Amino acid sequence: MEVTNKYITIKAHIDGAPKEFDFEVKDLALPLRVDLDTNVVIVKNLYVSIDPYQLNRLKSFSSSQSAINFALGVTPSEREDWAVVKPDVLLRKFNPLGLPCLTKLGFQLALLNEKLGFDDAFDNKEETDLKATLKRYFPDGINIYFDNVGVERKKQ
Repeated sequence: MEVTNKYITIKAHIDGAPKEFDFEVKDLALPLRVDLDTNVVIVKNLYVSIDPYQLNRLKSFSSSQSAINFALGVTPSEREDWAVVKPDVLLRKFNPLGLPCLTKLGFQLALLNEKLGFDDAFDNKEETDLKATLKRYFPDGINIYFDNVGVERKKQ
């Protein structure tokens, strides 16, 4: 059996903020067959997390690429619907911790509140007045503030 493997590629390494024209959608025929003695598997990607740290993976060089193995630079043409995973690649099954898979895959608010015991959490993109939101959710102040969205915040 053969499938059409759609993938998104970067045209070249990106230095600076990525723009839509830096990417390209391509198709490639992929046979869904591997030799049993190769320890290779073919995986259908249902969800892909695009996290802020991945911007450094798109650059021609970033110090994080040599510091940690999961932040290696992306070679142009390496994101796809179907992936041929070789034995030397880390492969982990996604565990949604009892939440539906369609829940946000970044920081899931229900996960933070219900499973991990945080006092509260909110989606800053849904709030218009951050100062008022912080006062409403955390009237006694905040001990730890973690913001990993990697974008500029609007001035209040």
